[in-house]
Amino acid sequence: MKLTMKLLVLLFSVLMLANAANAESPREQLKQMVGQLQANPDDNALREKIIKLAQELKPAPAVPEEAERFEGRAQFAFKNAKSPADFFDAAREYEKAIAAAPWVAGYYADLCTIYEKAEKYAEAKKSCEFFLASSPSAQDASDVRKRIAGLEFAMEKVSKQKNQAEDFLKKLDGARFVSRFHNEDEDSMEIIEIRGNMAVKGFMSIANTYHDQRYKPVGVMKWDNPGYLITGREVVIPRSDPCIVDEPCYPVRRILNISEDGNRITERWTRPKGELGEVIYLREK
Repeated sequence: MKLTMKLLVLLFSVLMLANAANAESPREQLKQMVGQLQANPDDNALREKIIKLAQELKPAPAVPEEAERFEGRAQFAFKNAKSPADFFDAAREYEKAIAAAPWVAGYYADLCTIYEKAEKYAEAKKSCEFFLASSPSAQDASDVRKRIAGLEFAMEKVSKQKNQAEDFLKKLDGARFVSRFHNEDEDSMEIIEIRGNMAVKGFMSIANTYHDQRYKPVGVMKWDNPGYLITGREVVIPRSDPCIVDEPCYPVRRILNISEDGNRITERWTRPKGELGEVIYLREK
């Protein structure tokens, strides 16, 4: 009986030691959770668990060299950024740094600033919120909360502008704008037609003295295809390079501005020698 008890105690001790050996340390848990987050970067609940676990570790977990590398790339991109698109490129590099070390509070603070300059206000707000989660007792926590409120205002404003732009395009859908031309050889008109969120340009010769009617047949509409995207009240027609024979050709970049009342489109461009060009299209439909 005593021998049996000793064997049981020995077996139990061995099992306990085995479990202790197999038990994950908090740092190993952190490593595995970071790997899981990299596979599912939108899992915000997991991100918050990682931040909380890292706060409990003493000393704090070391920042991987990979994170520092992407941080350096992001800082260089940020310092040299000149447009929202440039700032967005910097933000993507910072996202890579955060993927490697998602517990670092400073990364979220920097990313909040960069996303704001990239005009990605929802992403900026989320980054500020994660900064607060990773550094709740920060001296500037109050300022960050105010900043989050400001970003919410910006998001509401952008949403309102988007809705207004969509309503504006709905009212314009199917509208036709015309500019008529006359010279000694030809009467013609250029047309801009609104189709959904696209502006489609067309040309038609009304009358001409050309012997070869294959060049500009009278009464035949020629359309640019597929048209140009309308952003707000503006359309950008990129420079054609190279120009193709018998195809619509724009040797310079052109900007179309739709009037606020939706009754006129102004097309402007700058010629290679600096001269300005302008054509007015009036709504006829």
